[in-house]
Amino acid sequence: MHRPLSRANTVGTVTLSTLGALSALFACSLFWLYHMNPPRPHVAVAVDVLKFNQMWHHATGQNQPFDSVFLQVNISANLREYWNWNVKQLFVFLTAKYMTKNFKENEVVVWDFIAVSEEKSAFNITRPAKYTLEHKGEGLRGQSLHFTLRWSVMPYSGLSIYGTSHEAAAVATVQLPTSFK
Repeated sequence: MHRPLSRANTVGTVTLSTLGALSALFACSLFWLYHMNPPRPHVAVAVDVLKFNQMWHHATGQNQPFDSVFLQVNISANLREYWNWNVKQLFVFLTAKYMTKNFKENEVVVWDFIAVSEEKSAFNITRPAKYTLEHKGEGLRGQSLHFTLRWSVMPYSGLSIYGTSHEAAAVATVQLPTSFK
């Protein structure tokens, strides 16, 4: 009555439609998991300036100076509340925000971490920042740097969810010196 290819097409269509509907239900369940009952993780951030100096770009041939800041970060976070059956990994990063007279808002990532399991999403780290904070010219002298810990929940199915801790302990401020050390 029906050819084998016609039957295979019907079975494949029903299978893919069912998987698509289940994936859409899983993605919708994230709304209930994160918006109806939002996690409240414990986060604390402290930052110290290790070294603040001026360097020169010789590679471009323009010999332009730039300010360079080496930072020490102390981060304590427990983001285990974000883990459930649909979380693939957490991307955690520390941003530094500052203003200069040429640019009203500058935001730079100075440290990042990828937690691939629930156990690794609770951590206490004290070490030099992963990335050096550099600014072209002499705009960092005397500036105030504001640090905030942020994270992104990357699910198997659905949209990524971004989080920022607005607790006082998760926002650190450092005043840079007006001269080099």
